[in-house]
Amino acid sequence: MTIRKSMRPILRREHHRVKKAKGRTRKAGGVSNLSPTEWLEILDTYMWLCAFCGRDEITMEHLVPLKMGGGTVKGNCVPACERCNHGFNASFH
Repeated sequence: MTIRKSMRPILRREHHRVKKAKGRTRKAGGVSNLSPTEWLEILDTYMWLCAFCGRDEITMEHLVPLKMGGGTVKGNCVPACERCNHGFNASFH
């Protein structure tokens, strides 16, 4: 598979996003086995838009927050904009 040059910075950013999330999860003592490829598949599923409102500026949302035992795993991560990410997590406090 050939990756266009214009996509390389985006793929690097998302790879870094997964690596950073996995590090936070390990530090919190949670399960962390999401691969960058799985994250890209999740992003494709949601068309690279927020899973909650459809905005296009996304972060990685853990449906079950790390502090509540959630992990960086395929079934717990979805794309979310900053507003939805913070609003969604606020409902768990």
